[in-house]
Amino acid sequence: MQRGLTLVELLITIAISAILLSVAAPSFQSFILNSRISTISEQLYKTLHMARSEAIRRGTNVTVCSSNSYTACDGANWGDGWIVWEDSNQNAAVDADEIIKAQSNTGSTATLSNGEGILSMTYLANGFLNIPPGNRRTFTVCDGRSNEEGRQVVVQSFGYTTTLAYTCT
Repeated sequence: MQRGLTLVELLITIAISAILLSVAAPSFQSFILNSRISTISEQLYKTLHMARSEAIRRGTNVTVCSSNSYTACDGANWGDGWIVWEDSNQNAAVDADEIIKAQSNTGSTATLSNGEGILSMTYLANGFLNIPPGNRRTFTVCDGRSNEEGRQVVVQSFGYTTTLAYTCT
């Protein structure tokens, strides 16, 4: 005797699957967007931590700057990417052999912004930022959704970096 599904059973199964997918799809889309925000903020956090460590280890200044080309400090938008470099010859220009790390963020829908208009940050040999004491630099990662959770990467003048939850506007 052959057993199988009747047409009615198959249609009911397809209808239940469609209902479940229509409920799960928006949640999954939100999960993907939140993951992109998390990824960019973690990449920046790790880069800043590495730059500070390299400044201390090398005993010299290490700069992190926004970059479109990933070979020079030429970016106005941190969301496109950044580079980490040490000015070993003290010419205030990025030379090919001075780049420690380059990071690209192209293709992401999340945006990384710095409301202070900072295009570069320099860590001193002691791990402090080259900014007045008590100041800090804040980067915000959001996407097009308003009132959704984003992330902020905050760097204190003494070099300590944290990542915080932030409500995007």
